[in-house]
Amino acid sequence: MTGTKGSAETGFGGVGDIIVRSLRRHPERIAFARGDRLATYAEAAAAIGRAIGLFDELGLRPGDVVLQAAGNRPEQWYVQAACYLAGLRSAAAPVPCDPGALAELAGTLGARLVLLDEPERRAPPARPPARTWFCHDPAPGWRHFWGEAARPAPLECRAGPDDPVRVALTSGTTGPRKHVLLSGRALAAAGVLNLAEGGWPARARLLLAEPLGGGFGTMVVPALARGGTVILPEGGDGFEAGAFVEAARRHRPTLAYLMPPSLAALVADPRAAAVDWPGLELLAYSGAALPGPVLRAALGLFGPVLAQVYGQTECPKALAVLSPDEHAALPEAGDETLVGVPYAGMRAVLLAPDGTPCPPGASGELCVRGPAVMSGYLGDPEGTARASRDGWHHTGDVCRFDGRGRLHLIGRVEDALVRGGETVHPAEVERALAAHREVGRAGVLALPGAGVVALARAGGGLTAARLREIVADAALPVDRVGLVPDIPLAWIGRVDRRALRELASDVRTVAVR
Repeated sequence: MTGTKGSAETGFGGVGDIIVRSLRRHPERIAFARGDRLATYAEAAAAIGRAIGLFDELGLRPGDVVLQAAGNRPEQWYVQAACYLAGLRSAAAPVPCDPGALAELAGTLGARLVLLDEPERRAPPARPPARTWFCHDPAPGWRHFWGEAARPAPLECRAGPDDPVRVALTSGTTGPRKHVLLSGRALAAAGVLNLAEGGWPARARLLLAEPLGGGFGTMVVPALARGGTVILPEGGDGFEAGAFVEAARRHRPTLAYLMPPSLAALVADPRAAAVDWPGLELLAYSGAALPGPVLRAALGLFGPVLAQVYGQTECPKALAVLSPDEHAALPEAGDETLVGVPYAGMRAVLLAPDGTPCPPGASGELCVRGPAVMSGYLGDPEGTARASRDGWHHTGDVCRFDGRGRLHLIGRVEDALVRGGETVHPAEVERALAAHREVGRAGVLALPGAGVVALARAGGGLTAARLREIVADAALPVDRVGLVPDIPLAWIGRVDRRALRELASDVRTVAVR
């Protein structure tokens, strides 16, 4: 199958076709802006062709994995795009990354090529010879990727739309990271769905501070398809409010995508209030709900431009969307369960554990089908079979529909606890505790011999005895309570239950009743 044919199953083309079309259509426009550096569409197309040419010289074949460990830069996306066109599988290590973990990930994925940006920080002490190691920039003792990429290949899509072209890593908040295979069709569909229903402005100037190698990087293609510019803040690996504000001041974005922890840090930074934001027409967040105080602060700072995009690694940014109008209509305290309306083109149902549809108003596992769903898990046929069965992708999220057809996220199937014959969703208890002014952030889990345990962050005068009173007064389904130094969050803004369990192993708890 060639890249010009649509999927026989869905009729949807691939992401490579959109990239080629977009870059050829607007050669003189600015594709990327980072600080003072600007790159046109023609320059981006030339770089992608050079990367494909080097892949060919190195003997890489369709299905081979190219792993990058780099901060946001245009060259990182050029390599991703080259993989999409050539039928290779682009993967990205979370940065900052431990050098040993990078070497382990490269081995797990069977990466043929590993590409870094700061080898002095990221490179493992020994580089396995089974892989070819490169650096984005010239560095002593390293092969310079762009120095060797001197003979460009034609800018054409060789991959079929159903060929997996990306290996995406799940967050790992509840278990080991999974390696998700995403096809060119899934990536294209995610971009088109967001263009169609995400409230994008006609003039797309996308400020993207989250990792290009993650789910937010999916938004680069729709921005270029719209003929827009992708703005990348300068700075280090993680989100920096100052760098975001400076990029906004310099390049005047019309839309931006952020994770909830980044958005919370931004609204808390006084520099954000000094910037003129009237050109910002859409500020989308994804990964977790916004706490009420952050929601109110963001609406006050940016105006009614907030949107929530609900997705997961297996269906990137393509499950549901909560529009700016619906955000403006939320109660003052917000509704941290509401995630929006399923995207048109994605079918969504709620299924009971026995696989039957749930009655109206009841909660069940969200199951979806449509062009944006993953192909499977790399090297895990059993996991793929569990997630993709009976024609549906089982998300593992417990949701319910309200009377307006909007999805409410209750929790995770794997997090559910059984107490006294009833199911307890930790996220529901955590939201109830977090709404209490004395508690704030909380985490709930089951501990051996202790039952359901609610943990809160120590400080502010909160004691275990007072936490016990709060839980008892609210009649929450909790057996014991305790205090921990902090409630660990994953980078997407959700409670990191694996880390919380490690903290809880040494915590003294008290019975609620």
